[in-house]
Amino acid sequence: MTSAELQLVFVPESLVGCTFLELFSTLTRQESAIPLGLYRFAQTSYGAVFQYVYTNPEPDVVLRATDKVYVLVNFDATHLAN
Repeated sequence: MTSAELQLVFVPESLVGCTFLELFSTLTRQESAIPLGLYRFAQTSYGAVFQYVYTNPEPDVVLRATDKVYVLVNFDATHLAN
């Protein structure tokens, strides 16, 4: 049995503007990591900024430069850590 850990990492620069499906495909194939959700910043019409966790995003959600992604990674795969 393999151990895994949950990490919060930045969306890779090359995937900003791409969809969550593209992120999922890339990370599962190239990094053996499973993306579970996004940590996002949003701004209200009054200018207030807040953060929220977006679990299990729809495949067509577009990734932002400010997004971070929760990923499940093999415990030994520390190369994803920020």
